[in-house]
Amino acid sequence: MDIAVHDAFDRHLEYLMAAGRHAAVTSVTKRVVVGVLAHLVQGKLLANNLRGEDATRTVMMAAVDMLLEVMEPAEFVEALKRAFPADIATG
Repeated sequence: MDIAVHDAFDRHLEYLMAAGRHAAVTSVTKRVVVGVLAHLVQGKLLANNLRGEDATRTVMMAAVDMLLEVMEPAEFVEALKRAFPADIATG
């Protein structure tokens, strides 16, 4: 979480100004949601011993449902690319 929050401010210095306060809250919230989701999904995968396609499907469905409530589809894709660069690059 610490890295995600620092990344938000490193990428968007305007968040440190009064005018960027709302955008900062939204951005950091998105990043925290992604981190929490990843932690919860990992636990679910381990608890249910899911692997391969079943694990991928479970992760993607949970992530899409949760994140599309707080972000636009293009932002979601960019977040995935940053979180899983090797996985996205290789398909």
